[in-house]
Amino acid sequence: MKQPVGKTKMPIPENIIIKDGIVGIFKMAESLEELEKRYIGLFHEVPPVDDFQHDRRKKEWLSVRLLIAELIGTDFSISYSGDGSPQLNHPDYHFISISHSAMYAAVYLHKNKKVGLDIESLNRKFSMIEKKYLSENELEQVNEHPVLRAVFWGAKEAVFKWAGREGVDFRKQIRIENVELDKSNNICAVFNHQSEQTINLQYRIFDGHVLVFTL
Repeated sequence: MKQPVGKTKMPIPENIIIKDGIVGIFKMAESLEELEKRYIGLFHEVPPVDDFQHDRRKKEWLSVRLLIAELIGTDFSISYSGDGSPQLNHPDYHFISISHSAMYAAVYLHKNKKVGLDIESLNRKFSMIEKKYLSENELEQVNEHPVLRAVFWGAKEAVFKWAGREGVDFRKQIRIENVELDKSNNICAVFNHQSEQTINLQYRIFDGHVLVFTL
């Protein structure tokens, strides 16, 4: 495996089309006031964000909904299950995964199967928690290719969201079997809960971030 060269300088990906699914990314560069104005223009209602204490949370809420509207229109709503997982209500798209970093919001919508997605800043200090989420074999790989700390965390977070279960042990229950750094950006992971399930993922590295999503 070779460490990718220059990929952190890649532009923001266009919408990523997957069979019966779509991944979108939104750069949260606008002010809260600008996002609220855009929301009102699209949805013709005042956004219900006053209950959020922090402006960052308000911007995340607005950015996600503006991004979804850009992808599939405004005929949707989002509810939440008992464990906090988002549920998409839409005529065609029925599954959703949401992620944020300080700079970006990302969503993954799918028509007929559950999905998982994560976006992370490469500047996050993954090395401080690596022993909590990486196996011994995975630790050897990230020592050789430091960017994998973020890629592996993103992959395991995406699998966790896909699984929709609480209390998952990232180190013991989610195993990275294979990752292609310089070819297709594919990842193969195994989720172990009662039985083993293989999950295929892809990742993109851009603008100092990594985006990982299930296939």
